[in-house]
Amino acid sequence: MTKALYRKYRPLKLADVVGQDDTIRQLQTQLTNQKISHGYLFVGARGCGKTSVARIFAHEINHFDYQLEDNYVDIIEIDAAVFTMVENIRELRDKAMLAPTTGKYKVYIIDEIHMLSKNAFNALLKILEEPPEHIVFIFATTNPEKIPATILSRVQIFHFKLADKSVMQPFLENICQKEGINIEKDALSLLIEQGGGSFRDSLSILDQLSNLHPDKSTLITTEEVSSALGVPKQVLIQEILASYEQENIDQIRSLIEELINQGNKAEGIATSLIKAIVQNPTAKNLHLIEKLYAVNGEFASAKLIVALILDHFKATPVAISAPSTPQIQVAKTTVNAQTPGVISAQEATKTSIATESPVVEPATPATPVAPATPATPTTPIPQEEFAKPSINPEIRERLVKISKSKLTEKIQERAEIQNQQVQVEAMTIPEAVVSGSGDFSAKGFLENIKNIAETLFVPLNKSYFAYKTDHLEIYPSAKVWFNILNSKNNLEVLKTAINGLSITIMNPDEHKIPSTAVDFNQFSAGKLEAAPKTDDASLSAISDIMGNIQELEDSPF
Repeated sequence: MTKALYRKYRPLKLADVVGQDDTIRQLQTQLTNQKISHGYLFVGARGCGKTSVARIFAHEINHFDYQLEDNYVDIIEIDAAVFTMVENIRELRDKAMLAPTTGKYKVYIIDEIHMLSKNAFNALLKILEEPPEHIVFIFATTNPEKIPATILSRVQIFHFKLADKSVMQPFLENICQKEGINIEKDALSLLIEQGGGSFRDSLSILDQLSNLHPDKSTLITTEEVSSALGVPKQVLIQEILASYEQENIDQIRSLIEELINQGNKAEGIATSLIKAIVQNPTAKNLHLIEKLYAVNGEFASAKLIVALILDHFKATPVAISAPSTPQIQVAKTTVNAQTPGVISAQEATKTSIATESPVVEPATPATPVAPATPATPTTPIPQEEFAKPSINPEIRERLVKISKSKLTEKIQERAEIQNQQVQVEAMTIPEAVVSGSGDFSAKGFLENIKNIAETLFVPLNKSYFAYKTDHLEIYPSAKVWFNILNSKNNLEVLKTAINGLSITIMNPDEHKIPSTAVDFNQFSAGKLEAAPKTDDASLSAISDIMGNIQELEDSPF
């Protein structure tokens, strides 16, 4: 059986690890200075090297020669996904007390540590508080937020990051050269994009693509990679966005069907559309991102089409109901002309609008209307009577066309006037951001954003704000909102709205949201500082000192 590429090229030394320079440097320094801690936590996404580095480090501290298939009794590797019960941890704790057999340390590598149960964490905490000198724990996880703070405070935490394209490209090119895989540069770039920065995922995809041709020397093209991985073609993605902005419903449906028939899933198409919008956001397609996030699960294809065409129907409600309105007005005009005694103020208004057309005068005597009796002067006329034809069908058809055309002209005139007003108002900055006393006005800033580019409220609503003297810092909650707000055009809009003050968009990958920052709702209400949480901070400090403190959820009495 052929060994998979991700196993074949797994590093055997810390110096061979790619893309984790900061973490490797710290670990090598500890080995050089012989300052080995009793607990480590490796945090990062899947396939970025956490388990591989843990195995290498476990061998290095014991001076063992590391080979992929070796088996040392002093290095115990555990999968917490199946080793979750408190009884398992108690057994581990008892065995850990025994001295190592051949090495200096007995090393426990526990993968996916966040999968342990609450009671298992409590049992593990006991040995972490007072560990024997010969014990070293190396934990790995993709979800550090699920690990209790009492565990996190007793280990050294190292963050593993996904590889950038600048790191992954030469790494894969080197492997392709060693394996004799002939692949286009653009095809390799597409592979890296689908790998998402994960070394294991990227190598697994490369292993799959290497079997596209019987002869490895045959060139692997971008089209072949796109078809094999089910990646939508970028040309069709751009055509979908262009059709969306042009409100071409038929073209949108046709392009979606074409992509699905090519083997693409609706979720993958939605992901490609989101990436394309983030790279080139416009005022019209920006709010589409939230709808595309909902494209998953059952009927994903239908959800995708609805997300792309729903705005078209919301934008033109009048065009659908316009033909029925003049028909009712014409019928009312004919009836009311013969029954002046029951005309209300509202009907009089409708009559004056409908009689503007010169075609209203002729009427057929075939349907006479009985005069109203004085006994029921306020009785409303049933809707069925209005629906009955009271004039010649040809005249009715002409009347409908004339009324519809006039109604359309009026709607277009009103729309043009409103558009002119919006364009004029959009260039004004009515609100002052800084008052005469020097106080910053969050309301004024948001009002200016509303006047200039209201679509920016979507990413701003997902952000936190911190105001310092003459400077506003915006902390987006995710990278996608950072990319949108930090784009050149949107950044200019924000600078214009803040009236000369400085503004900075903080990258969530590089900056944590400070405790003093406020969310959008608090910011829009003018609250520029977060309320202090003295009780929680005190309780957290006491918990760190005392160890395992848990709040009672139910009363024991």
